[in-house]
Amino acid sequence: TESAYRLKAVVFTLAWKIKMIFEMRLKSEPFQKIASGEKTVELRLFDDKRRRLNIGDDIIFTNLSDDSEKLAVRITALYRYGSFEDLFAEISPARCGNLNGETIEEAAAGMRKYYSVEQIHDYGVLGIKIELISLEEVLERLEAMREAEFDRLFPDGMK
Repeated sequence: TESAYRLKAVVFTLAWKIKMIFEMRLKSEPFQKIASGEKTVELRLFDDKRRRLNIGDDIIFTNLSDDSEKLAVRITALYRYGSFEDLFAEISPARCGNLNGETIEEAAAGMRKYYSVEQIHDYGVLGIKIELISLEEVLERLEAMREAEFDRLFPDGMK
């Protein structure tokens, strides 16, 4: 039937979706909290770069204090809100790397060290639920993607 055909087409399309790899930088403390598994939700503005994120994509985080320190995560869920107050009302601040017992207001005020009230109003905010994965595997896939893009752009090599 036509509906079964459409369903198969959707499943096929989803199965072949190319997983993207994004690169982001983090201050040392949140980087270490992700590395230890203590922080499972990364917070960002819902700006143009973050609008491209999808569940199943990977992120390579680099420690701002030491460019040689990297870790890889997979996006398992995305939570979009109008403000950090709204986000923290649904997601525990502790899961986002904040201190246990920190109130919603305290956690939201802490985020205003990074983002202005105007930025939050203009873009909204995003909670990115993550799980640690193998950095080596993601780096290998990233290199393969770069090589494939080079081959696409320069099919005859660099003559």
